[in-house]
Amino acid sequence: MKNTIKLSAIMLSLLFIAGCETTNPIQGQTPIDNPSQNSDTLAEAPKTQPSGINPMVRVPEGWEPVEGSAIKIQYLKGTASFMAKTESFPTTNLDEVTAQAISMFKEAFTNVETIGSTESITIDGKDARKFFFTANVAGIKMKYEYVYVLVDNQIYAITFGDAASTFDNLLTDYQAILDGMKF
Repeated sequence: MKNTIKLSAIMLSLLFIAGCETTNPIQGQTPIDNPSQNSDTLAEAPKTQPSGINPMVRVPEGWEPVEGSAIKIQYLKGTASFMAKTESFPTTNLDEVTAQAISMFKEAFTNVETIGSTESITIDGKDARKFFFTANVAGIKMKYEYVYVLVDNQIYAITFGDAASTFDNLLTDYQAILDGMKF
């Protein structure tokens, strides 16, 4: 579990750094699931999800899928990243999951500061917890939004990350993605 959280956080950080240094090779192309440039992209997770769960997400315009990623729901927009995947925890209590995750982030990164308090929300009618934090990663101050949602006794992590200085520019996109999640 500890390694899964560290890997998720490191992957978001690496995606951010890669987004700063490279251009997306498919930029300007219309994703297969998106017949119109002005409509949302509908992404579907692999059919091998626990209990037959097949999460789907509507992604606002400008978000590009990360081609070749082992994580089916993973996108970039400029330097921002978004992904959704399952994570293993010894509990399905979302308050405990959130506390464990924050503790692990504090061990994995420097200068971790939570922003506000954890918020109870629902995603597609499912119980979830949302929190924000900043941390220094590879010399860059990053900001993250983490959402943990319980679906059929499986914890899903929905994560958004970007440089702290630009993260808030996409808050409406992040909320639209959360509002469009279906399990």
